[in-house]
Amino acid sequence: MQGKGLIKLVLGLLLVVCLFQLFYYIPTNKVERDAVEMGEIAAANLSGEAKDKAFKQARASYLDSMSSEVVFKIPYVVSYTYSDLKKQQLALGLDLKGGMSTTLEVDLSELVVTLAGRNGKDQDLVNAIAAAKKSQEGTQDNFVALFAKEFKKIAPTRKLSSLFQQSQMLEGINLETTDSEVERKLREKANQTVDLTFKRLKERIDKLGVVQPNVTLDEQRDLILVEMPGIDNPERARQFLEASADLGFWETFRFSDSGIMAGLKAADNKLKALNQAEGQSIDTTLDAQKGPLFALLDENIGQYSITSVGAADKNKKSAISEMLNRPEVQAMLPKNVKFLWGYKPFQNFETKEVTGKYLLYAVKAQPNSDKAPIEGDVVTRASQALDNITGEPEVNLTMNATGAKKWAELTGRAFSGNA
Repeated sequence: MQGKGLIKLVLGLLLVVCLFQLFYYIPTNKVERDAVEMGEIAAANLSGEAKDKAFKQARASYLDSMSSEVVFKIPYVVSYTYSDLKKQQLALGLDLKGGMSTTLEVDLSELVVTLAGRNGKDQDLVNAIAAAKKSQEGTQDNFVALFAKEFKKIAPTRKLSSLFQQSQMLEGINLETTDSEVERKLREKANQTVDLTFKRLKERIDKLGVVQPNVTLDEQRDLILVEMPGIDNPERARQFLEASADLGFWETFRFSDSGIMAGLKAADNKLKALNQAEGQSIDTTLDAQKGPLFALLDENIGQYSITSVGAADKNKKSAISEMLNRPEVQAMLPKNVKFLWGYKPFQNFETKEVTGKYLLYAVKAQPNSDKAPIEGDVVTRASQALDNITGEPEVNLTMNATGAKKWAELTGRAFSGNA
């Protein structure tokens, strides 16, 4: 009898779990059916590969746009966005749901070249890197160990320290430093790079909207193993994962600077007039005077930060960017303005609450260039510390002579008000 009671209890618990999963699936299934419909509409007049590509792009764009939209709520109790519900669903692995499995290798050859500084084009170093890459194909050894081994073969009378003694990113290396010690220091830098790449990759996958991905690090071989259930567009995911991240330092317009907010408001009015002329309408439930831009973008009137011009939900960013890139909008703004979105959702500095909104920045572009005035290649060292006054984490950067000079010029203009 006790056995029957236990079985009934287990079956009851399974029933509860199934009901909860049904509760999660019904609203998301509706969104996904709508996404399929949007894909079919976009691909209706196409054929072959173009049809398949258009379908997948339209479907993915719709799901991205719905990620932060509330799709189910119990009034006065709780609300769930599409992303919230997808995260609550049971994880179906690649064997049940299909998807994408890939192995990514962290390329450490560029790190070695960077650490060598002025010796980055040394022929022995170049040859050792090439030989290490070739050897890596048939061994389990890591790249740094292979590089040290190949360098010894190519230049048996030279010490590794001859390549790195002038490096501003490796401390304590001189001509007396042993090869094993130099290799150890290189491995430490490599470990930091691999670990940072692993963390950034996990953040990217989270942004891709994959439900319960499996991301693991093989520290021995500097490999990152990725399983992404439910991915039906592997090429899009591959491009997203392999895209490089560049460090840059920009001058920003403040929301109070003349020409920025006034230009955005004029552009909003212009877009509103164009929509009305074309017979389109926009939902502006908060303010009937708003146009399509400020219906999606929360105008910054000082509540976010002095360097941002507004904020928006994740699923509104794409539409806002498209409007900001229109020629009629660009014509109403300073010629050197370039808009960039914050990497993470905005956090309230006072309450520490993550708002879920992303800040929009207006930066000052250089003439005929998309590059930042100062790029990451001038940084020779970066370290994390705690602010002595606030106790908050901070990043300390050391730049080479060129970077330090540009930094002084940039900050000088900013503080003088002549930027």
